[in-house]
Amino acid sequence: MSNEESASRPRKFAFGRGWYQVAWSGEIGLGDVVPLRYFNEDLVLFRTESGTVSVLDAHCPHLGAHIGFGGKVKGECVVCPFHEWQWSTTGQHMATPFSERKTQRKRIRAWSTTETAGMICVWYDHEGGEPTWDAPQIAEADDPRFTSPWPLSANVWKDVILQPQHVTENMVDFVHLKSVHHAARPASVASAVANGPRFQVALRLGVGEGKKATKITPDGPIDTLLEATGEALGFTVFKFVDLSPTRYITAVTPVDEKTSDVRISLFLPKDRGLENGRLSAWGEASFNELKKQNQRDFDIFRHLKYTEHSPFTPEEQPPYSAMREWTKQFYEPLAAQGGAR
Repeated sequence: MSNEESASRPRKFAFGRGWYQVAWSGEIGLGDVVPLRYFNEDLVLFRTESGTVSVLDAHCPHLGAHIGFGGKVKGECVVCPFHEWQWSTTGQHMATPFSERKTQRKRIRAWSTTETAGMICVWYDHEGGEPTWDAPQIAEADDPRFTSPWPLSANVWKDVILQPQHVTENMVDFVHLKSVHHAARPASVASAVANGPRFQVALRLGVGEGKKATKITPDGPIDTLLEATGEALGFTVFKFVDLSPTRYITAVTPVDEKTSDVRISLFLPKDRGLENGRLSAWGEASFNELKKQNQRDFDIFRHLKYTEHSPFTPEEQPPYSAMREWTKQFYEPLAAQGGAR
């Protein structure tokens, strides 16, 4: 079974239930209409004249035109470019220019959409259910002392060969920090705790060892904790305790069973991260290092064959087993979990 066919097994559905990022808020201005392709679906993202964002299935029910290519916003509706049928943010048919009749029974599927921490996020559920938990909340996003990542410290990689499960499991892979990310010595897992749709990990590691100073560790080597929180499968949120006053988000949104778009958002303290409205040398070094380390993971993932029954070492077994057990909830039908919406 290849990476293209499985990011995680066993599971009932191709993609995990939860919130996923589809854009940064700053990318989508008033009246913008943008085509998207996620979860094997054609979608359209638009922002109304009042500022509301909405994601709908892309094809107009009238004659099937893709609203994302040539569509426009009129008031609080998006207008199909083919025959100018108007659709509300909830997918309801509102008007047709050549007829006074509304086809009330014709609707376009509307995806639950929210804006948080400068990100536009949609809720995916293979059973069509409404959100059962909130999208990620990031304290730095509401703190005026920190930058908004987009556009200075945000980056997207399109159509990367990986699935969210790969990035999520990376949280507990303490060994690869040395082999892939060139840490001077192996890290260790201080804690790994599942909490509903969130999985919290703390890793002990050394940074800057063997060097008197680096741009990231100007005062020399330091021992630190890397705190990581998996927000279901769509997001991981990272913080280096006692090393850097930054926080960053990795968002992975599946395009199809083979590929995903990966976005990173780096929150920087303005007093260190900005200089004359641009990234400071320290801020740029921090951002470039983050991009470089992500690319190293991608180079592994693109050729990876997911191993369901891995021969984990005794040190790896506890955190990996806990992680994989936790992820099952996002793939299984809610009825199989004995839960109700």
